[in-house]
Amino acid sequence: MISRRFLKIGVACLLPLLANSAFASSSCRKLPQELSKEYRRGSFLLQYELTGANALADTVDINKNKIPDLVEDVAIQLETTRALFTSFNFIDPLKQPRYKSQDSELVLVQFLDMTGNGLAFDDAQQNRQGDCVLLINLSNKLSARNLSPAHEWFHLVQYGYTPFKRAWFLEGMARWAESALRKESTKASFGSPVQDSELFSQSYEAQWYWVNYASAGKGGSQQAFPSAVRNARYVNGDSVLQDDVFVGPARIRAALEALGRLGEQESTRRKLNPYAWPETTQRLAEHDEPMKQAVENIGSK
Repeated sequence: MISRRFLKIGVACLLPLLANSAFASSSCRKLPQELSKEYRRGSFLLQYELTGANALADTVDINKNKIPDLVEDVAIQLETTRALFTSFNFIDPLKQPRYKSQDSELVLVQFLDMTGNGLAFDDAQQNRQGDCVLLINLSNKLSARNLSPAHEWFHLVQYGYTPFKRAWFLEGMARWAESALRKESTKASFGSPVQDSELFSQSYEAQWYWVNYASAGKGGSQQAFPSAVRNARYVNGDSVLQDDVFVGPARIRAALEALGRLGEQESTRRKLNPYAWPETTQRLAEHDEPMKQAVENIGSK
């Protein structure tokens, strides 16, 4: 028989372990809704509707396989983007400790009647099978070749590395990520440099900072796309990748790693679960200067 004293000690020792693995399925909040039609490609499950409020606006099906081409093309874009970035040693979000410890093995993409083109969530959510999934919402009115799917997937990459959610970092860097799928991926800059005070108030337009950052230093060289993704095609035969080189992926990856280390330090200082910061803490403007310093401290390497 175990004494109460030793039982209390055992429970006390176990609680931190439970807290730090609060990333098991039970910690996932349930999805607000799921849709009736599904299409699977690799680690992506796409849900959509053909009728009702969430019905796809574009249901063209030129290959006559009963899957709207838009859905197939989004899946192709997502899988190509994932393969491209992981080939440059970015960690697939599903492989990150934050989500792997929740047994997340799937990215769920839902086409919904929504404002804007897309939204990625940093917390895993529970589907009807009881599994934790990463969630991306896309507009049911999304146009063909829109790069929101790639943009939103890259947000999952960012969430896997670091808890910070400052717009100049999230949106600006995700715009850099889109350049992999654009003709202008070899350009040195987008927009004009501004002072830090203005940079920190920027969102998508902060792409200039990250494109310039990616282009500089030893890690700013052009990297050729691997052959495994270079010939990726949409349903109609169009190329997914509009160029065959990418500028500075090693530098951006190093920046994410630096922000990951900063996030760990801040978690310790603030006594926060590194994988579950309150939303308000994630978005504090006081993170701006330390984030930029962390990134630029490795910027010349």
